[in-house]
Amino acid sequence: MNVDRKEVKSIELSKVSPMPPMLLAMLKKDEILDLLAYVLSGGNKEHAMFAK
Repeated sequence: MNVDRKEVKSIELSKVSPMPPMLLAMLKKDEILDLLAYVLSGGNKEHAMFAK
């Protein structure tokens, strides 16, 4: 989803992470690596982050 900059009324930093608490504690190593690859690639499955 893209939002035109002119439509944004304000931008504020959140004091709370959008990631659920203890998420990493529930994931296996491979799942954490997949999550990092997804975030770092911007969700692009063709990105080099997913090549390994």
